[in-house]
This record gives sequence, structure tokens and C-alpha cells, in this order.
Amino acid sequence: MPSVEDFFYSFVRYFSHLLNSTYEIHTLFKGTVSYLQKAIGVRAALLSLLDEERRLLAVREVFGRELQALRGDHFSLGERLGEVLLHQHPSALQDLSSDPLLGRFSARLPSSKSLFIWSPLSWLGHPLGLLGTYHPSPPWEEDLLIEVMGTISSLLSPPLAAMSLWEEQSLDEIIQRKLETTLMKVDEQVERGANLMAEILSLVERSLIGAALRKTGGVQVAASQLLGINRNTLRKKIIELGIKFPQPSRRYLTTKSPTSEVE
Repeated sequence: MPSVEDFFYSFVRYFSHLLNSTYEIHTLFKGTVSYLQKAIGVRAALLSLLDEERRLLAVREVFGRELQALRGDHFSLGERLGEVLLHQHPSALQDLSSDPLLGRFSARLPSSKSLFIWSPLSWLGHPLGLLGTYHPSPPWEEDLLIEVMGTISSLLSPPLAAMSLWEEQSLDEIIQRKLETTLMKVDEQVERGANLMAEILSLVERSLIGAALRKTGGVQVAASQLLGINRNTLRKKIIELGIKFPQPSRRYLTTKSPTSEVE
């Protein structure tokens, strides 16, 4: 196992790259825990976020097949987890059988030498939830591992807070805010002769079509169905807007029926 210094040096580099490539909680969580799995042997993990009334924790994301049944569960903080959030300090469990949430999975998570660590997630003094990680073979002493996971949860908290806030907004609110910000930056005299409406519509179309093509692996038939437009209209827009997209992936090609047209 790496030293703590080497681990953090590599992790911070990886995490910075991850933040530049995602705006989604799912991708952030999965990417972070996947790295922890390879680097320090984390086998399973949970991301639990407080509900709107801050009374219950909702299991938002799960990593590892052992705990998949917990996805979507809601559970109360209880004394132990309440203290983790209140004092902002991780807590380690060795005997999972007594834990109200993890007890039913204790047989799947051997605990002879393992640890399950609950780490607090908070931003600007406001609790967000808990990050739970299962370490079947801890790479360092318990106190040091607890400190490491506390640091990781503090790094995760700011982007989680921002992404949660972003998800709470409706699409109308997001677009309105972006357009208002854009219009505030426009110089009325300079832009008087510009067709601002056409430029913004083109930008929205380009982004939406590009996202649909990426989601469908570059298959235009699937993208047109997703967008609810004619396939020929989609092809025309791709050419007009100069949209670049990936070639159809094998996943989409193999799941299409023999009579489906792939472009």
C-alpha cells in the first residue's frame, strides 16, 4: 500500500481531473470510490444525503454489490451518526451487526479485520450527509485511516453541495439564470445589429443535439427518437451547426435489431 503522502498526491491530481469532467453526483461518487478501490482497497461505499427537513438520510448512491439493496433507503441519524455530523469527525465500526442500517449485511461484509467508516459531509457549517466506506483490509492504522477518510469527505463536500443545489433547480430556472447573466454582459450599442435570438437558439440546439448524440453513442436514429424529431431533420441540423460526435459505439450497434438502420 502507498504511504499517505503518496496516496494524497495521486488522489488530488485524479480528483482535480474528475471535477473538470463531471457535473453529476453519480459520476463524482463513482469516480472517487473507484479510485479508492484501486488505491487503498475500498470494497463498498454509500453516499447518504440529508432530506429537505434534515431529519432522515437517503441512500443516494451505492458502490459494490454487497450493499446495492440499500439504494433509495431512508434511515434516521441515530445517536452515533448524529454525533458524526454534529462533531464533524468520522467514526469507524468493526462490528456491523449492531448497526441499524448495515446490520442485515454483516454476513456479506466480514468484520474480522475490516472497518466501516462513516465520514461527515458538510459545507460552510451546513451538514450534507455521510460518506460510508467499507475497508476489508485497512491499509493503515485505524486512526490514520479515519483521518484520511475525513480529509476525502471534506474534499467531496464543496462539489457535492454545488451539484445538489444545481439539481434542485428546474430546467427553466437554470436557463433563465444563464440567459439573464448573458444579457447583462451584452453591450447594447455593440450588439444592436446582431441577431441575438438566432445565436442563442443555435447554441441551445448545438448543445442539446450534441448531448443526445453522446448519450446514444453517436447513433443518429436513436438520437432523433430521443429528441423527438425526424431523422432527416437531425442530419440537416448536424451539418448546419457543424456538430461533431463520436462514431456509433458497439454497445448501441449490438443492441439494435438487424433491421434497424445505423448511421
